[in-house]
Amino acid sequence: MWTGLFLLLVIFALIISRDLWAGLFEILLGRGPRPVPQAAVDWESECPAGVHLALTPSGVALLAYPTSGDRPDGSPGVPTASIALVSGGTYSTRLSRPGSPVGVAFRPPDLSGTGTAPAEAEWVVVLARSWDEAPGQPGERAVAVAPGGGERDIYALPGAVVTVARGWFDGAGFIVGFYFAGVASPAQGLIVAVGDAGQELWSRVVDSLPVHRVAVRSGVPFVAAATPNTLALLDARGNLLWSKTIRGGISDIALQSHGGPAVVAGGKLFVYDRRGNLLWKKTGAAMVSVACAAKRIAVAGPDGVMVYDEDGLEKWSLACPSPALDVELDWEAGLVAVVLDSGRLVVARAPGLPETSGAWSPYRSGEGGAEACEGPG
Repeated sequence: MWTGLFLLLVIFALIISRDLWAGLFEILLGRGPRPVPQAAVDWESECPAGVHLALTPSGVALLAYPTSGDRPDGSPGVPTASIALVSGGTYSTRLSRPGSPVGVAFRPPDLSGTGTAPAEAEWVVVLARSWDEAPGQPGERAVAVAPGGGERDIYALPGAVVTVARGWFDGAGFIVGFYFAGVASPAQGLIVAVGDAGQELWSRVVDSLPVHRVAVRSGVPFVAAATPNTLALLDARGNLLWSKTIRGGISDIALQSHGGPAVVAGGKLFVYDRRGNLLWKKTGAAMVSVACAAKRIAVAGPDGVMVYDEDGLEKWSLACPSPALDVELDWEAGLVAVVLDSGRLVVARAPGLPETSGAWSPYRSGEGGAEACEGPG
């Protein structure tokens, strides 16, 4: 009897260590693993290199991407960024502004309990621009660009460059990453929470390397930040809850509904709780990007996208004709947007979700005076 119990424990240990829960019941019933349901493609379009991406539940994508700042003679000029909305595969180019894009977002839904619906017309693009107000103190400042073309300065640290930004964080207007290269002082990668009036609410040094990823989420009072080697989780007041060194190089992070981060590092997916305990991991094909929304986790790799629930069970997938470079979910986790290395953007819907192509959107109705065109530029 004891031998049988020991073997049973060994079997369950193998199931846990190899992430086999999804097929456990099929195995017990003598059946093979069931295929994962496939997403249905809504539309696809061209996609510029270096794009920053956000997506709404009605299938509208916000894109901000760098465009050439070179002068006609080929010499370097001021970097510029183009901002576009894409719906049904049709581009609506909105703005072109000096600066380099470091973050984009649609306004998330109101989670205060008032029932206010999100206004999809509200979006923000954060640009990094040269700091030129203080001679002898080179660096960059973060600037927010709104739908009507209005701009406002977010924050600047003389001598530091802007590395990443996220907007509409609960309790703060923006979270901005800065990096001091260590010329006049020790190298520092830090994040700053900035209020709506441009005031610093708090700041936190994360590492001596640049902060290249920041994850925030409406209604979730945590901030995750990552340098290539370090993952940190903070509360909404900037208190460091924990940090850890991640081997293999961190390529992307996102926040789950309970506040724990999901991390892609070394081509693997690691999912933590908000205390820093590893809940589960996936070690299949080399993964490069992760997104979280509702209670879903989407991860992109060479074969496309796999979507899990927060317990690690496979829910649905999207096979892609070329490797995926970036993935985003809308805030309801019904749609996924995927950037492919072939220069295409694909938007697909979860199995069973009605088509979004017929849904009303202000961008399809021509409101706002935008001019539709077939592609970027």
